[in-house]
Amino acid sequence: MQSMKGIFIFFHTILFAAACSSPVFADVTVERYTKFGGFSGVGASKFYEKDFIKGLKKNTESKKKFTGKFLGKMVGEKKSSTIYRVDRDLIWNINHKKKSYTERPISMPERTESRRELEEKRKGAGEDAGAREAEKREEPETRIIKNEFNIKETGAKKTLNGFPCKQYIVTWLLVTENIKTGARNKSLMTTELWNTPENEKIKRLLKEEGTFNSAYLKKLGMDISPGDMKKLGLNMIGGLAGGSGTDVKKEFAKIKGYPIATSVKWESSGDKEPEEKDESGGGLDLSKGLGGMLGRLAKKAVKSRSKKSEGETKVVFESYTEIKSINITELPNGLFEIPGGYTKAKSMMERLKEK
Repeated sequence: MQSMKGIFIFFHTILFAAACSSPVFADVTVERYTKFGGFSGVGASKFYEKDFIKGLKKNTESKKKFTGKFLGKMVGEKKSSTIYRVDRDLIWNINHKKKSYTERPISMPERTESRRELEEKRKGAGEDAGAREAEKREEPETRIIKNEFNIKETGAKKTLNGFPCKQYIVTWLLVTENIKTGARNKSLMTTELWNTPENEKIKRLLKEEGTFNSAYLKKLGMDISPGDMKKLGLNMIGGLAGGSGTDVKKEFAKIKGYPIATSVKWESSGDKEPEEKDESGGGLDLSKGLGGMLGRLAKKAVKSRSKKSEGETKVVFESYTEIKSINITELPNGLFEIPGGYTKAKSMMERLKEK
């Protein structure tokens, strides 16, 4: 489930990737509301986020509330504030309730390996290559019956939070079949967009978010521009959707404007199969190709069905995100500093190192 979650979240991210960046800074404040249905209901929550961006500085204030029966009672509402200082390679997690903060670097620490460790890795890589080659020769368990990706402008219009919007519907349908049993599984991901024209305010937001995100990724060791990230994502989506990056780019060209509201729903249904021992370890199995990977994940999503519910559609993932406001105005530098009187606390990583 986590594997499919990663695929669809990546798809969702690329769908709205910034197409450009600019060295010209302007302070931006954007407020978002998100409602998350959880995965098969687990982890359902809703939260508000307000991002303050000033050049290579960012402060994210969030308020999250779990809405599920169990976590809703156990955890309730959580408030947090995180300050990202790309210019200083630091992240501060602020705890206003305790008037404390933790600190950690953005960039990952470099790891030096001994010659012996490198030799062992080379030896292991040679042995693994033989095993992987043997796996490749195995017959696939699943085949793709249908793989369709479409984008449609519906013509519907409405105004959201002062933004005039048009509706787009993006669908990705995938049907797989177990070669041995003939059992089929269907996955349908539907994304509904309400997009507004890119006025000067939207363009400024895209530029500032793009500039900050590029610098942040560079600190993480990924020196890639938003434009290159979008191109990479389109190529990946093209491969998953049975086409090419060029094909997907043509479909995405139908979408105009910037998303003010976005809803995503992933539904799954399928035939009941005999219980099989899962030897995948829960990881992402790419050894049998895309059909085998998605077929296995879809099968896991409906594995718990009883005979009575066989063939029924199950909502595996559902979310809704809406931009409440966008403001272009100068922000005070103090918003990106540790509040006065707050004391430094040990982070979880620091506490683990002490044990």
